[in-house]
Amino acid sequence: MSREGNRSGGPITRPDEGIISSDPTKLTPDLMQKSSTSISRDGTKAAFTAFGGALAQRYELRIRDLTTGQETTVPTQTKSFSHSPQISPDGMAIGFRDRVAGKWRPFVYSLNEASSRKVGESGRILDFF
Repeated sequence: MSREGNRSGGPITRPDEGIISSDPTKLTPDLMQKSSTSISRDGTKAAFTAFGGALAQRYELRIRDLTTGQETTVPTQTKSFSHSPQISPDGMAIGFRDRVAGKWRPFVYSLNEASSRKVGESGRILDFF
């Protein structure tokens, strides 16, 4: 698929094949650094960590709806870049790590329920099926 094939002139995204053909665009309006991005299979949501700088000590885990621009900050106990977010195929859940009682534990946050639940005593969520 070529850029000319897109009548709207916007990016051509085919998440099933990992192909994106477009100029980069800024996803969020703030100046915080973003990392560890995970994009849902349908290309509508992204999960990522945001860092506000060493002095500010602001670390956030966020989910952004790429169609509406609405952003949700996921409550975490640890302020860290090490959350390793993984978003579900439908974009309605995010797996991540959080440090609780001195140990990194896996959690799943549900956008429908606006809450997180611990899903194990250790480890990391690598993917959803």
